[in-house]
Amino acid sequence: MRKFRLFFIILLGALTANAQNNFHPDLIMGTGPDTVNRKMVTELSSIQTVKNTFLVATMFGGNGQGQSYFTIYRSTNNGAKWDSVFTRKGSTVFLSNPDPVLGTDSIGNVYCAVMAIPVGGYGEYDIWMYRSTNDGLTWSLASKPDSSGTFDDFPAVLGSGNGHVFLSFTRGTPIVFMRSFDGGLTWQDTLVFQKKKQGSYQVGEMCSSLGWTVNHNLCISYCGSNSHLVYFSKSKDEGLTWKPFDTIAFAGGSSITKLVTSKSFSHMGIIAHQPHVLTDLFYLTSLDTGNTWTSQSIAKWSAYCEGVIDNGGNVNLVYNKWDSVAHSLAYIYSTDKGKTFSSETTLLSWPNPTVTRSNGEYQSLKLGNDGLLHLTYEDWHDSSAARHLVFAPLVTDIYKYDPATHAPRIYPNPVHDELTFESDETNRNATFEIIDLQGKILIGGKVEIPKTSLTISHLPSGIYLLRVYSGNLTYVQKVIKE
Repeated sequence: MRKFRLFFIILLGALTANAQNNFHPDLIMGTGPDTVNRKMVTELSSIQTVKNTFLVATMFGGNGQGQSYFTIYRSTNNGAKWDSVFTRKGSTVFLSNPDPVLGTDSIGNVYCAVMAIPVGGYGEYDIWMYRSTNDGLTWSLASKPDSSGTFDDFPAVLGSGNGHVFLSFTRGTPIVFMRSFDGGLTWQDTLVFQKKKQGSYQVGEMCSSLGWTVNHNLCISYCGSNSHLVYFSKSKDEGLTWKPFDTIAFAGGSSITKLVTSKSFSHMGIIAHQPHVLTDLFYLTSLDTGNTWTSQSIAKWSAYCEGVIDNGGNVNLVYNKWDSVAHSLAYIYSTDKGKTFSSETTLLSWPNPTVTRSNGEYQSLKLGNDGLLHLTYEDWHDSSAARHLVFAPLVTDIYKYDPATHAPRIYPNPVHDELTFESDETNRNATFEIIDLQGKILIGGKVEIPKTSLTISHLPSGIYLLRVYSGNLTYVQKVIKE
């Protein structure tokens, strides 16, 4: 089986396509029974189950009266088709249900934690836990982990063994951590993490994140809302006891934290950026499972940064970037465990952007069981519509050409004068583009079956991407021009 350094992207749109790209994706809403506002997505989360099913939970914006709701979508064919399977809307008791966060355990239970806001009770958010025991097909309310009437915010969910589930969230100012050993039905061993003061600052804890690293270490991070500080700790007994918290100083302000960890590697990272605004992005790096840390700024005037460690140990980061010319999804990677990062590659870009600030706090980037990166993101150019994108880490050769993917087979690569790519019948009526790493379209045309040949001798030597638009799928492969 021939190997390619394949930069492979599958785009599944939530709405109608961007006309400038001549791209016509299917609806991420699928064929489910719910009629919802397909735009104004303000929070979202995704997960892949043990049966390789992908689930996406999206929160939709209010109706002018502060209401919001969430819908869960399900795909059993790697994102080619989505069905809406569950919606929780406002009621006469609970006004809205924001911030859905998905998690799964090793026996296949899937969990969705949400904030529940009672009518007339702004500032009195509760945490509810929904559960599916049939691979995300149907859902029910499993429990209400916290109904204290305080401001519960920013839930994080992580699963482990036979129905072991871990939950963290902000309760007013402290961080609360809970454990469940019966699939989220009951909760125990509630712990409260709080720093009273740091110098002259009164620190309010917020934005916790949970993750696993080597040797089954459970990790937690959160930030101080009035300081340039991130806190980190880890537990060797699934959260029963924790090592003393490390305090990590960085140059950013009040921030979200997002752990970037892997059960296979000892290096890890924490993404830190401010919520709901375009801001500087920071990456905090540890090479020794969180014992020591360094920090660096990785981008400016950006938001929604997400990261994963791939099967080769490389750190992959994606974020929304804004400038006066275009809005784009930018991608960078690190081959040295997060110490340094590559220059930016533009995955997608749109001219004349219309959004000047982020509506929410999260996108969702996951390493799939296929070794590919799966990003569900908000399209600022289209009123924050939710879209799905799948690509292989640019630096590695982990993707092996497989005809079942219907991806184009390129040769020769590297290429000097004439590039040829073979396509099967699924790509009939497809179009293609050759783009540079900044997203500029250089060549375009119609795909010919069984093969398409084009002259690229006029292009300077360097790295380019071949994008093939085939219905609701887009394939992007790295091309090296000699």
